[in-house]
Amino acid sequence: MRQQRGNACLVGVVALLSLGTASVAHAQSGTLVGSVRSAGQVLPHARVDAIVANAVRANTSADETGKYRVALAPGEYTILIRLPGYAQR
Repeated sequence: MRQQRGNACLVGVVALLSLGTASVAHAQSGTLVGSVRSAGQVLPHARVDAIVANAVRANTSADETGKYRVALAPGEYTILIRLPGYAQR
């Protein structure tokens, strides 16, 4: 990743969450977990947004070890990871 000044995003990826069949009466959700790294180095405290139709549906921040966890309903999401000083790829 190239480093540059200002707020920018690190990565945009599509995540698919799929759960088995369940009763409609029960709320369905899944958990997206990951680690934010660049060139093998941990990037702590990056913001992680789960986006659908250009709207943030859920977000979290990576911890000091770069790990994150966010609960999401089943579906297709664009995951946007941002950290000041990093450019979009």
